[in-house]
Amino acid sequence: ALRALEGMANKPLCVLDPVGYGASAFRNAEIDSVIRNIGPAVIKGTANEIGGLAGASSVGLEADGNTETRVALALAKKLDCIVSISGDVDDLVVGKTVDAATGKACFAVARIPGDVPVMARIAGTGSALGAVIAAFAASGSAEQRFSSVVGAHAMYSAAAVRAMLRSGVVGPGSLSAAFVDELYLISSNPKIASWDESFGAELQVLEYI
Repeated sequence: ALRALEGMANKPLCVLDPVGYGASAFRNAEIDSVIRNIGPAVIKGTANEIGGLAGASSVGLEADGNTETRVALALAKKLDCIVSISGDVDDLVVGKTVDAATGKACFAVARIPGDVPVMARIAGTGSALGAVIAAFAASGSAEQRFSSVVGAHAMYSAAAVRAMLRSGVVGPGSLSAAFVDELYLISSNPKIASWDESFGAELQVLEYI
């Protein structure tokens, strides 16, 4: 399937989840092939996966709060794409956009809150996030893509937090069912209870282009 996709003249929008990058030479080669021959519009992964793709050793990593942002920015610039890193406490999205205050093109980072670590214990939630990102990214223009990816993360995080607050949710099993319900409710009614205020991303310009 990958070989067929790589051979297409008009390739569809690609959202890449580089699962396990760095775990084996085979995985690395296949993921590198997708990047080289398809050119993903969005790369979504864990901090370790994104760090591996960026060649983290060359970015000058330090143990501070800005490390993930620097790594994501390095990869976004290297591959001309949007990069998102999902974490236990929050998610971050780095990519090209337009600074609303100045009207200038820039690279920016958006941080989306969503402190639900138990989500990591539910199989498939990372893959499902990739599907939501793809749906959002494909729904708008290339100029809107950064905002679309941020919106996907915001809706996903809102659903997770709302699900965790439901009575009767005591662990991964009950959270899984509640999360699916909340994702459905939010997707059908984006104005649900303070979603816009509580899950609006914190946006910061990193550098102008």
